[in-house]
Amino acid sequence: MPDQLLTIRSKAGGGGTRSWVRFGRLAVRPNHKVTFALLASAGVTYALLQSLVAPALPDIQHSLHTSVESVSWVLTAYLLSASIATPLIGRLGDMYGKEKLLVIVLVVLCFATAVAALATSLAVMLVGRIAQGAAGGISRSRSGSSATSFHASELPAPSD
Repeated sequence: MPDQLLTIRSKAGGGGTRSWVRFGRLAVRPNHKVTFALLASAGVTYALLQSLVAPALPDIQHSLHTSVESVSWVLTAYLLSASIATPLIGRLGDMYGKEKLLVIVLVVLCFATAVAALATSLAVMLVGRIAQGAAGGISRSRSGSSATSFHASELPAPSD
């Protein structure tokens, strides 16, 4: 049986199509490496956004001329908004498609990071960090999407 290109209509609310290549009885997406690279880079980005702020809090405090209690909200706001946004983003991903939502969330993350980086007051910094945290809510949903995005044959073999 020759290889066939299949187009599958998505049942998600987005109504997009996916192309798959059929090898015998196995259907494989041709761009799984791109999907994996995107998911891996998103995971690294979110991990850095969570962890690199803590050592920088004293510098942020001095540059924004605020107190220790106030500047601690820079870290707290991110974690709190990520916790609240996680189930919401998961549901939106189910409704509109995980791939489409991942792209939208990464765009929001880019803008929020620019807002936080250019902040001249604590209030603007907190708005940026809350938006980053909301975008960071997809990092937990991303694990589920990575599990459903790949067939077992597309994943590397475990090393011993």
